[in-house]
Amino acid sequence: MTRSVLLSLLAMGFWLAGCAPETTEKLSAKAEAAYRDGEYTKAILLYEKLLETEGETSLTYYNLAMAALQSQDLTYATTMGEKALALSVGAEEAERCTELLGVIAEENRDLAGAAQRYRALLMASTPDVRTRARSHLARIFVDQGRADGALAVLL
Repeated sequence: MTRSVLLSLLAMGFWLAGCAPETTEKLSAKAEAAYRDGEYTKAILLYEKLLETEGETSLTYYNLAMAALQSQDLTYATTMGEKALALSVGAEEAERCTELLGVIAEENRDLAGAAQRYRALLMASTPDVRTRARSHLARIFVDQGRADGALAVLL
């Protein structure tokens, strides 16, 4: 037998035994399914494995931040959100990451940090993002008992 035939048989044996490496598509689908099913710890592990497999991407870090936020690991969520923002390509990705970091800060009761993130989004490229930023800011003002501030932001 030639070396290439042996390598092919060996690779097939690993595949048949279930030891074949998972593709990024399969890992991504499994992670999304775990997230959708509320299995956030599993989703985090799968997204981390995806980072090892496909390399660092803004989207994977963003998804990790979302899963960590849902599992209430706010420190990890913030770290992953910051990495997503640092790797973001284009205004739309950066705005999505900034909004997520605002939500995480709000959940962490860092209202000043959340407001800072949302204020940055008031200069966003799309009206939808600006509207959501105003809504987030208004909610912060309402939570602080400042209806006047909420009204001013919404106008």
